Amino acid sequence: MWRSTVYNMGFAFKKSVWETIKACSETFCSYDDYNWDWTLEHVAKACRNKPFTFVAPLGPRVFHFGMCGVHFKMNNCNPSDALREYQEFLSSSKDKLFPGTLGNVRAAPSTRMRAKPYGGWGDQRDVAMCKSFVT
Repeated sequence: MWRSTVYNMGFAFKKSVWETIKACSETFCSYDDYNWDWTLEHVAKACRNKPFTFVAPLGPRVFHFGMCGVHFKMNNCNPSDALREYQEFLSSSKDKLFPGTLGNVRAAPSTRMRAKPYGGWGDQRDVAMCKSFVT
């Protein structure tokens, strides 16, 4: 089961998911939350009445450099340090990045739902632009 806070970077989805988003475009485009991943979770619950399912690698292929941004308040933050850390991780994981076989692991279902969106998507120009992409 896809959970927005865990699997929110670097993914692709098949056409049927895009069709779900398009069919639910009013909900998708007007949900007042700047976090697109929470918006997708909201769409899944509001329009599908079931979560999206997905396939994900156990190790990341996309990394977040947000330690120097909004979510983390660090003094003397240096993105080069994060880059070096990710490069070391990838170097030490080379033998695991492209396995010869794939397995199936099921994630625990998500039972939480935020009471209200965070906001930040209330500008009607953003909503109109979003609607222009899905119509």
